Amino acid sequence: MRLIFGCFLLLFPLLFSSCDYSGQKYLKPKPSFEKVKGIGYTEVRRSFNSGLAFSPAGFYLEPSWKMKFILKDSVRLFNPLDNRSYNFHVHFDHDSVIYMARVWMRVKKVSSDSLVFRILSVKDRSITETGPNMTFYADKYIRNKLKTWPEILQMPAKKDSLFVKSRIRDLNQHADSIFLPQIPVRIESLDAKIQVKKKENSVGSKKNIFASEDPYQPEYSIVINKAYRDFNYSFLGIVDYKGNINFKSSTVYIMPEFQETRLRTIKGIIDVYLKPSLKVEAARTLGIQHNSMILINVKGIK
Repeated sequence: MRLIFGCFLLLFPLLFSSCDYSGQKYLKPKPSFEKVKGIGYTEVRRSFNSGLAFSPAGFYLEPSWKMKFILKDSVRLFNPLDNRSYNFHVHFDHDSVIYMARVWMRVKKVSSDSLVFRILSVKDRSITETGPNMTFYADKYIRNKLKTWPEILQMPAKKDSLFVKSRIRDLNQHADSIFLPQIPVRIESLDAKIQVKKKENSVGSKKNIFASEDPYQPEYSIVINKAYRDFNYSFLGIVDYKGNINFKSSTVYIMPEFQETRLRTIKGIIDVYLKPSLKVEAARTLGIQHNSMILINVKGIK
């Protein structure tokens, strides 16, 4: 399972002015987690404002949090990146807004069975509710009432599947269009003279609950032994839904007078060396193959 988390910066608490309601100062009561202390919750759904877990570009909001309020102002969050839990202070701000685990949230529901939060975007002392919704179910509720497993509830909904199928069908008709994959392109060598190595991405700080590996644009280093000459090129390519590698652009600046020659050379390397000697599996999302981006560093040794 690809762990997909959003990245958020540490922000200072904001001062929110109270709202005037019917001529009087009116404040909604702040949320309380007193009644749910000690209850373990698992995130079962994360969605955009559209109600979908996928964006039009293919970004997938994967539910992955596990939490337990150990005090009314302290929460324990499980980090699946290193299989450990970390404690965070809960800062209560204006209205139903809280700040925890380096994220501003609006508390939408608190019960012994479920929790619902809305991720907030905060900039220049203004707040917008453009972030995703996060729905949690209590572990006992999942086990005893729903009689199912968290992994079942975390699967994309039917409406997600229908959206992804339709979107991929449209994008696959255009060679320069891509969809961010759940399972990225995979490349293997079929020739002993060609060595293929995938670069492992760093997951960042383990204590950052939002640290994540970015699998959308995998990077491969390919060494071709006994090439016609020595060369070294880096380029972005689009691997189509059939597994064909197509040149998109160079990753380094090329003088205008050399662009046509360089483009012709790289395309020649793709056609002569890469296509016949590599096994390329197209990217997939929900089991559907589609176009996606890839970074290739190819080196020829004469």
